[in-house]
Amino acid sequence: MELLRADADFVGAAAQHWLDCAGTEDFAGLHLAVQRRVLQRQLVTLGEAFDFDLVEALRQQANRRIMTKPGVQVWRDVTGTVRLGRVRRPAFDQAQQTVELSGGKGQITFGGLCVDWRVERTPPGRRALLPQAPGTEFFDAAEVGLCISLRHWRPGDRFQPIGLPQPVKLQDLFTNLKVPRWQRHERVLATTAEGETFWVEGLRISERFKLKATTRRRLSWRWQRLPSAEPTPWY
Repeated sequence: MELLRADADFVGAAAQHWLDCAGTEDFAGLHLAVQRRVLQRQLVTLGEAFDFDLVEALRQQANRRIMTKPGVQVWRDVTGTVRLGRVRRPAFDQAQQTVELSGGKGQITFGGLCVDWRVERTPPGRRALLPQAPGTEFFDAAEVGLCISLRHWRPGDRFQPIGLPQPVKLQDLFTNLKVPRWQRHERVLATTAEGETFWVEGLRISERFKLKATTRRRLSWRWQRLPSAEPTPWY
């Protein structure tokens, strides 16, 4: 316990020393723990609530503008200084990518996310219906169809996670799950050609598009965040 307290005191002192020097020392050269503490203390000074994910997003990439509340964005510059600014355009990103699920398999990169997909025969037995590992989902390929679109959350979007009797507002789901506001606008969702949402990054699988005992072919969907990808800036 004493050792942990000593480590925490050292990190705090190193962070305060960096701040007292007005950022004249190289931020990138600081230990990761010190970088985090530097960012945390600046956010506290600015009156901004934060969690680990927000601090990491700021730490990993300079000038990444993140919405923390309506009309307010936060970022750090290359020197390590955290800044606040006003959003000068609507928060909802209209970017969209349409993909044809032809050829049996492929890869999609969109919004800082990489998706490897494959259409394959559903294995026999109940094992195919069991929950999958994180970052992997399976959908009924016939229900999804051959043309899909990837985009971000838009006003009015609705989604029906497994277990719910009907679709509900995506905004309500984000709120109930306490998804940070800045993350809501960066998460990727996938829709069918008819515009029905069958997948939302970080949420449970869709009720309507889940595998069933009658499913013949499934869409394998494996995704991961690209840490070096350029996010959509909040300009």
